[in-house]
Amino acid sequence: MTNKNEITGTLENWWYDELNHVLWGHIFDDVRKRWPNGTRIHTSTLSLPKDRCKEEDFLNSLYQVQTRNSIYKLGRRQQRLE
Repeated sequence: MTNKNEITGTLENWWYDELNHVLWGHIFDDVRKRWPNGTRIHTSTLSLPKDRCKEEDFLNSLYQVQTRNSIYKLGRRQQRLE
């Protein structure tokens, strides 16, 4: 069992999916041992209201994000191809 405020994993190469209000990325250090390091996952719906989420917000002010049952530390963001 994990502490309610404990970081449950780190997302690397992440990006924000505005349509589904989730983050996609590669999970590392999953304390619940659900996935091996480097597995590509998407989170469940983010706790922050959708109208307050933009990918820039994650870069500027948030170093972790919360879903209903998990808290993810954000590592490196996926580079976008323009």
